[in-house]
Amino acid sequence: TGVESKFVKEQGDAIRREFATAIEGGLLEIIVPPSIWYPPNLGKIPSPLNEKPHRMYWRTKQTLDYIYLMMYCQKRGRYYMQLEDDIIAASRYVDRIREFIAHNAQKSWLMLELSSLGFIGKLFRTSDLPLLINFFLTFHKERPVDWLLDVLFDVTYCANKQNHESCRKTVLQHRILMNPPLFQHVGVQSSLSGKIQRLKEKKFINSPPQLYVPHKNNPKATLTTSLKAYKNHTLQNAYNGDTFFWALLPQPGDYIQFDFNPPTRIQS
Repeated sequence: TGVESKFVKEQGDAIRREFATAIEGGLLEIIVPPSIWYPPNLGKIPSPLNEKPHRMYWRTKQTLDYIYLMMYCQKRGRYYMQLEDDIIAASRYVDRIREFIAHNAQKSWLMLELSSLGFIGKLFRTSDLPLLINFFLTFHKERPVDWLLDVLFDVTYCANKQNHESCRKTVLQHRILMNPPLFQHVGVQSSLSGKIQRLKEKKFINSPPQLYVPHKNNPKATLTTSLKAYKNHTLQNAYNGDTFFWALLPQPGDYIQFDFNPPTRIQS
């Protein structure tokens, strides 16, 4: 009920209109925590870090949202990756993630870091999500989620009397950073009102995807078309593999014709 429910409905309707095919195919799912998921005093929880109430509310709710999402995803695949909506991804990032997982298959990692920033690009096995869920749920009031992640690794992998440097080396065996990273933070305005977030990945490299793939082994043919080419982007040059075909103002009745000389039998 109220304004929040109206907002959720409007956002849900907008997403359904824009991504209807992905939703119907099961590629995209929309989930919303029920209001009872949040404690009734969420806006009045005292901060152990002397934060202002609105910041304490924001980051505590954020952690509870992460926990809800992890709980939902536990049985939905082998891996879980946390992303934000204000990032860009490097080219071939899905293939590169698969390759990075395979490369570290024999290591006892708890987290693969595909970005060094905050809680962006953090990949876990879904079998390890209960550990994160229980830890975050226990301490969600104490620290922001990325700080809790650091604490989790320290208490899980470092001995009581282990010095800082030795602890750090041990932790890095279980949280493995990909270099260069696959995700870049591009947003500036945080969802927390008044907060500006300018963090950037200094080593992020994003080469543009190859949009034109030439084919130079085509059989000999005579090409004719009624379409007018733009500059050197002719049909013949495209067929030769020199460029792509770019036609100006196509009209009904225009045609492209290939006459193979000598005739070529295309085998299936």
